[in-house]
Amino acid sequence: MADNEQNQQGTQGAAQARAQAHEPDQQAQDQGQDRAGAQEPNTEADPVDQTDDVQALRHEAASRRRQLRAAEAENVALRERVDRHDRAEVERLVSPALADPTDVWSAAELDALRGEDGVIGEAKVGAALAALLDRKPHYAKARVDLHQGVRQSERVAPSFGQALKGGGRQ
Repeated sequence: MADNEQNQQGTQGAAQARAQAHEPDQQAQDQGQDRAGAQEPNTEADPVDQTDDVQALRHEAASRRRQLRAAEAENVALRERVDRHDRAEVERLVSPALADPTDVWSAAELDALRGEDGVIGEAKVGAALAALLDRKPHYAKARVDLHQGVRQSERVAPSFGQALKGGGRQ
């Protein structure tokens, strides 16, 4: 609202300045009419019309600025959406190797994992993962060995034939 008041004051001030600048020209025209006896046509536009044109241009410029801000906001929102998608893709790619897939961000930046075309490069993700696991091997997913601990030999029960031959001894 303050911008509109400043624009109106600036427009009014500009119109007054133009009117003052045209006063000597008007006096010269009046003297020319007295001398020549004929009136010369006024080729300059009316200051009121020029003020309307300036206001229309300012209104159009303000409208374009609002459209630009809206387009920039939409661009930022879309960029954030693509970044979220790419982050999820990288975390999906490293999840088989890392206990916490978000640990990949401690070693790599999202933009560094993108190719020239802006697509996530699996080779770049693999290289970043290898570098991370070299520096921090404890980030790797724990390998579960279901056969840990002391192992006992499995006792095999004698077959029926062996039982008959052996006389049932064990």
